[in-house]
Formats: sequence, structure tokens, C-alpha cells
Amino acid sequence: MTSWRSAKRRRLVKLERRRWYAQLQFSRQILEEHFSRSCYQNQQIQCCVSACFAKDCKRRRFDKLERRRGKHCLVSADEDFSRLFVEEVQQLV
Repeated sequence: MTSWRSAKRRRLVKLERRRWYAQLQFSRQILEEHFSRSCYQNQQIQCCVSACFAKDCKRRRFDKLERRRGKHCLVSADEDFSRLFVEEVQQLV
């Protein structure tokens, strides 16, 4: 037979465990919300950096092609080809 003190002690321990578990659950929810917010912010930052990097790469590629061509103007490939073709024909004539 158990004494009333040990039963009371067990109830207190049980109540303490429930309080501790409730606090743990609350802390876990707060951490999950904070983590999800920080992940969302990190995704936004990463997206912004990716967009800036893509623009920079596009500009560098354009500059590289223009340097290779030797000029800095927006001439289509057809116009460039027709100009070269006319120059070749003029040299033959």
C-alpha cells in the first residue's frame, strides 16, 4: 500500500512533467516559426543574388562577344553577314 505522500509526490511529478512538456511544445513551435521565417528570408536573398549574378553574366557575355567582333554596336547577324558578303563580292570584282 502506498502512502498519501508518495501518491501526492507522483501527482506533482506528473504535473511538472506536463508543464515541462507544454513548455517544450511551445518552444518547439516558436523555433519552427522562426526557422520557417529565416528560411523564407534566405530564399529571398538567394533569389536576389541569383538575379544580380545572371544580369552580370549576361552583360559580361555581351561585352565578350562585342570585343571579339571588334565593335560596340547592336548589329544583327543577318546585317553582319550581308555586309561581309558585299565586301567579298566587291573584292572579287
